[in-house]
Amino acid sequence: YNDINNIINICKKCEYNIRNYSNKIMDTEGTNFVNTNSYKLYLNNNDYLLGYCNTENNLLCSVISKNNNEMQSCFDYLNYRNIKDFDNIEIFCKKLSNNCIQKLGSKKIKSDKKSVIFINKTSYTIFEHLLEAIMGNNVYNNSTFLSNKLNKILFKNNIDIIEDPNIIKGIGSCYFDSEGVKKTKKYIVKNGILV
Repeated sequence: YNDINNIINICKKCEYNIRNYSNKIMDTEGTNFVNTNSYKLYLNNNDYLLGYCNTENNLLCSVISKNNNEMQSCFDYLNYRNIKDFDNIEIFCKKLSNNCIQKLGSKKIKSDKKSVIFINKTSYTIFEHLLEAIMGNNVYNNSTFLSNKLNKILFKNNIDIIEDPNIIKGIGSCYFDSEGVKKTKKYIVKNGILV
């Protein structure tokens, strides 16, 4: 387990860096740190036992910027397996503060068709929905819009989506799935095609 004083210092450092970034940063809504240590075990009736430890550390922060009578808020988070990876959070604090300040003065645009670029964390949620849609149980029960899309084009041909459970310190890295089957690196989408 991680030293609580280290966690407190990480949160204080985050608060300090954000509050002192600019006079347009009015406040934070607090900094949260969640440390999770768990064990994943798989056992079947043939006495087949697999298991491993899992650690995840999450830092969450919400910032409020102000200019005259306008206020904006921004939220962001970091998650790492190893608490030592939080040693240099100044970059995170600077980016979060800057994003919040940049929202000041933003205006609505007219409805139109536009190309859109998603930030990483938004892109991730889109892929979460894709992964949910291609889960075996959903496909088997025909309860997904992708039921008959295996080996069909879903994206442009320059899109590959790879599941790699062996990334060192990767948040999604694991040795086996919920049925005890060893996980290996594999394509989910290759050249735009669901494989």
